[in-house]
Amino acid sequence: MWKPTDQLSITPRIVFQNLSTNGYPREDAFNVLGNPYMTTQPKVFIGERQQYTQQHEGIDDDFYLGDLKLEYDFGPATLTSISSFTHRGSRCCATQRKLTGSVTYDVFGEIPQVRIDSTAVRPHPA
Repeated sequence: MWKPTDQLSITPRIVFQNLSTNGYPREDAFNVLGNPYMTTQPKVFIGERQQYTQQHEGIDDDFYLGDLKLEYDFGPATLTSISSFTHRGSRCCATQRKLTGSVTYDVFGEIPQVRIDSTAVRPHPA
């Protein structure tokens, strides 16, 4: 707090948080590649509290919060003003296998296949 006069006090504050993850907080109970009726590839076994991904997933999230509190003491009453500002920029990359499943298709025959996940990338806002 800063008090330029006995009647006026100014209290600024800024908060910043950065969150970076190497994946998402979830576990996969089922994966399309674990179903022998949906692929000719070897079955994928998913253990307890694990995920199966074919591409890197993660989150980068920056959050800013700034506020300013002004108080002026008029004697019988105090005038208080509080203003704030927030800004958030996040980027995430997630496979959309929960919605579309892993895309599996034949390339040159009955056994060779290509498996890919549908990927969604959401960039920091401009």
